[in-house]
Amino acid sequence: MIKNFSFASQRPAYFKAFLATGIALSALMSAPLLAQTSNPADEKAESGDIIVTARRSDEKLQDVPVSVAALGAEQLTEQRILSEADLQIATPGLILRQTSSNNQINFALRGQTVDAFSGTAPAVVVYMNEVQVAGAGTQSFFDMQSIQVFKGPQGTLFGRNATGGAVLYQVQSPTDELGGYLTAGYGNFNNIEVNGAINAPLGEAVAVRLGASYRKRDGFQRNLAIGNGLESNQIDYQAYRASVLLTPGDRFENLTTFQYNTDDGRASGLKLTSINAVGSKGPDGKALETPTAFLYNLGLNGTPNAADKELARNKAAGFYDFYNSETNDHKSRQYFISNKTSYELSDTVKLTNIFGYNNVRSNDVIDVDGAGLPWIIIGNVPNTQTATPGANLPNAEGYNWYTKQWSNETQISGKIMDDKLNYIVGVYLGDVKQGTLTPTCAFCDIQLGIPNMKWGNQNVFGGERENKSKAVFAQFTYKISDPLSFTAGYRHTWENQSITRAPRDRSVLLPNSVTAFASLKVNKPSWTLSLDYKVNDDLLLYIAQRGSFRTAGYNIDNTVPDAQGRPSNNAYGTETTTDVEAGIKFAGDLGLVRSRINLALYNQSVNDIQRAVYLGIAAVTGNVDKARIRGFEFDANFDISSNVEIGGNLAYTDAVYNDPDAIAGGRNFVYGPYGDAPKWTGSAFAKVSKELSNNLGTAYLRGEIYTQSSFYYSNLANTFTVNTLIDGYSLVNLRAGLDNVGGSQFSLVAYVQNLTKKEYYVGGLDLGAVIGTSARLVGTPRTFGIQGTYTF
Repeated sequence: MIKNFSFASQRPAYFKAFLATGIALSALMSAPLLAQTSNPADEKAESGDIIVTARRSDEKLQDVPVSVAALGAEQLTEQRILSEADLQIATPGLILRQTSSNNQINFALRGQTVDAFSGTAPAVVVYMNEVQVAGAGTQSFFDMQSIQVFKGPQGTLFGRNATGGAVLYQVQSPTDELGGYLTAGYGNFNNIEVNGAINAPLGEAVAVRLGASYRKRDGFQRNLAIGNGLESNQIDYQAYRASVLLTPGDRFENLTTFQYNTDDGRASGLKLTSINAVGSKGPDGKALETPTAFLYNLGLNGTPNAADKELARNKAAGFYDFYNSETNDHKSRQYFISNKTSYELSDTVKLTNIFGYNNVRSNDVIDVDGAGLPWIIIGNVPNTQTATPGANLPNAEGYNWYTKQWSNETQISGKIMDDKLNYIVGVYLGDVKQGTLTPTCAFCDIQLGIPNMKWGNQNVFGGERENKSKAVFAQFTYKISDPLSFTAGYRHTWENQSITRAPRDRSVLLPNSVTAFASLKVNKPSWTLSLDYKVNDDLLLYIAQRGSFRTAGYNIDNTVPDAQGRPSNNAYGTETTTDVEAGIKFAGDLGLVRSRINLALYNQSVNDIQRAVYLGIAAVTGNVDKARIRGFEFDANFDISSNVEIGGNLAYTDAVYNDPDAIAGGRNFVYGPYGDAPKWTGSAFAKVSKELSNNLGTAYLRGEIYTQSSFYYSNLANTFTVNTLIDGYSLVNLRAGLDNVGGSQFSLVAYVQNLTKKEYYVGGLDLGAVIGTSARLVGTPRTFGIQGTYTF
């Protein structure tokens, strides 16, 4: 395994220097002098250990032999992490992939993600209270206990197999103390934030925690194609949560959590940034494929050169202004239930059952081409058969999707052999139904020169995909000696995927009108092997090797049935991956400075990697034969004194397609460069605090900078989808606060995000192989506000 972990032979001098530094650091941190010093920050560090559940038990972050980024409640508040999009600033190597809007996001870790509209299984699986939440959309983080990001192939312990990682949300659980908090704030763009929770014990065996969150913000974008500039990128979010903890005996515990979210407002709008003219060529010298580009020269709405004029007016508009033919209205609802029951069969054996239910529905009226002309319309499609613009299709305004999901996991864990062997074994059952319904019309407003007649290509895309999963798993950690431990985990998963497809005839577009198709079955293993060596109480060295997969499937929207109604084309194969990861974790004293340092290096290979292209106004997934991703992730914190803390993180990702030729939708493609994988991401922060005299409270100031190098939001930038490179950018955030004002339980904070008013893009959608256009999504401008919290 180590022979393949050959960074230095192919990386430039700075990388060799970095490796040498890591080796030297390891030697330095294991020196005896570290145990001979003490400082005032010791008590703070001891009480502030970060606890993670990477191996389904509570362990210190520094003792877990795997790359994990963990954020506790205090860190989430300090770094103003309100939703998924904020997480990448605090997590080295994590990218939040935005495509058609800020409400359609996917996690990308180590180059592993899922393409928009493709329907493939996620490469990074999201969990809430240990329950998978597929298709959950955006979340509002309030009253959280922690967020943990596990990197690399997953599957031996958590509910679903994944090739990129897992993200765990853990909400605050009820306790046996009466208390709670209330937070309220106001900022620019009329940003209103209110959230809080109350915890109440009801006798000795019952505790309840109730929480709610409300956020409303005006938009910072203007859609100049509608009205006098329709406001977009709004927020209108509400969430309600109730948790009940039952502890009728010393050995029994039952925790149930229910949450209901509503997310409305108006999403961000795609902004047209490029059009491939007829005869234009890509970087490889070949003519760009723009199947409908010739139509631009015919003129739209009777206007010659309308496409060129549309691009020109988008470029002339302000950075946050755009032209869309749709409103970008967004609505979603989510119901979530989790139940975790545990019973200690003995002092060393525990039985645990985890049940979850998740139901999400969403509607988005979006403009996928980013233009103010009706080139591609989703929902509100004009009826071209009657030549009546604006005649809506029944039951199908906008892009509609839903997720219905349940899962159940039963596990037994414990210790044997004088506590030298820790084990966990279990079974998992899950069922996920995900459906879409998308009426679409391409060029429905092109004049044909015949009175009252227009040309257009109408389709109804969508259907339902159901994935039934069952698995057995086991993981063991054996302490070979006091400093040396060996871990082995294995999961075997059986997945059965079936699809149905909505009929293409728009006149019968009804919820129950579907055409059935056959299913496919896949069964594959996931595994992990690792060795960790505890040099001393402060320093851990480890090496791990893992493997996992993403299941095969069919492209619903482009699948053609045979005479028996079975899929006859457009299947994609199972994606498999293996990796090697080596790391150093340190938590102790460097001289007089209390420090925490983590370094992980990895080399990952992916076979039959699943990637989508956009053809015929739909996403078509195919398999790229081979890809290789390697890099490192580094993060560190230093308590310089009881009043000064500094830290930061840095991630390097080198992702390439080793064999870029692939087939998708029955056509050949050459992939590359690798998309959604900036080579460099990182952040640095400093925090200074001081206890004020006269019992005024504790004041603090925290400054942070985040930087990201350029990346492609397409995987075909060398061939079909040029002009999809997003420039790198840096953001500066500041936060000043006063805790325990006047000796009370009240705290006050002022914040500013994107201090320098950086104008930057965060993602986009390429339709280069469809209509020859590319469009991008803008990042958030400078925001600022004040916030107060009362704890009781």
